[in-house]
Amino acid sequence: MQRKIITISGSYRFRDMMMDAYDELTKWGHLVWLPGLPRENAKGSTPHSVSAYFTHAEKIRRSDYLVVICPGDYIGESTSVELNYASACHIPIAYIRDLDDLLVFHDS
Repeated sequence: MQRKIITISGSYRFRDMMMDAYDELTKWGHLVWLPGLPRENAKGSTPHSVSAYFTHAEKIRRSDYLVVICPGDYIGESTSVELNYASACHIPIAYIRDLDDLLVFHDS
């Protein structure tokens, strides 16, 4: 598989898995964008600011794929909005329930 531009999406509760997915995908040569993940101890930080939504939407629009981190098939409200936007932009979506699901993006 040639190098792809991939945006990762999912609930902030899965931030560790999102970072693991980022590490794997970049290791395989893909350009990967993450949502603006707030620092663990950042006071007054809100991951759902308007500018964060617009920035993440732009990342999705410019991507070859949207990778949705969704262990247990959990998809929250914000992720649902991102899925609808990706669909409207005709961006293929990959649902990642387990990191092994990422192998579709790896050259074997």
